[in-house]
Amino acid sequence: MKHLGVDEQNANLIKLGTGLGTGVSAVVIAKSADGVIDGANALSRLDANPKTVIDNNVNVDNNLLDNSLPREYFWEVPTIVRNPQIMQGFLGQNGVQLKSDIVIDDLYEKIYQTPSGKRPDPSSYLSPAYIQNWESSWSDGAVRFVKQSDIQKYQTIGSSEAFILPKKELDKLLKESGGNLSYIERKLSLGDGYLSKADTKIFHISPNGLDVKIPSGNERGANSQWLLGGKTANGTTEGIADLTKDHLIITEITLGDKK
Repeated sequence: MKHLGVDEQNANLIKLGTGLGTGVSAVVIAKSADGVIDGANALSRLDANPKTVIDNNVNVDNNLLDNSLPREYFWEVPTIVRNPQIMQGFLGQNGVQLKSDIVIDDLYEKIYQTPSGKRPDPSSYLSPAYIQNWESSWSDGAVRFVKQSDIQKYQTIGSSEAFILPKKELDKLLKESGGNLSYIERKLSLGDGYLSKADTKIFHISPNGLDVKIPSGNERGANSQWLLGGKTANGTTEGIADLTKDHLIITEITLGDKK
């Protein structure tokens, strides 16, 4: 274990370790409760992942990194929620209600400073009333956008944890836009031409037998835009469901100016 002195004023310490059993070196940094950055502890949690990892996004503060360490050796899990205040802002914007005993800073740490796969179930921090209201959004079923090329490749319109949109919300957007797909693309942050392209298919999943859950952030499809509470950054409701189930009733939808 090699020790590198970093930012003496703050008395921080970096311990640099290498991943074993992978054939590839891995730099691992984790910040402990007492402020010491412990590479050995992080290495034990790496599960032999050969990629370079920094725990707790400590590379956001360049003062924590010695000048001799190239920045390109480091990466952080990206998120638009950079601190508890931003998280609280999105909660208010989207009307997400937490249980009364939830502490914002603690929740932020448990979700946005915790690796995907280890984040808590939404029922542990969302209020029961909010969850009940969220569940009512799916009474008309769900909608899924899929590229035809992906359907041919994977032989399914979605995985066991596919992200979906309430049919009610698509109907609302269609009414607002008069069937303008460009408007819907902007509202859903899908990218210009995503819905109007011939390669994109739109499917309705009947509510019969559909089990929709609030995303926890542990899903493989949860990216840097993911927010807690089953809402997107623009306020659209989203959920996850197992679309590999044989009993689901799935039909294709053709919209307005889609070619």
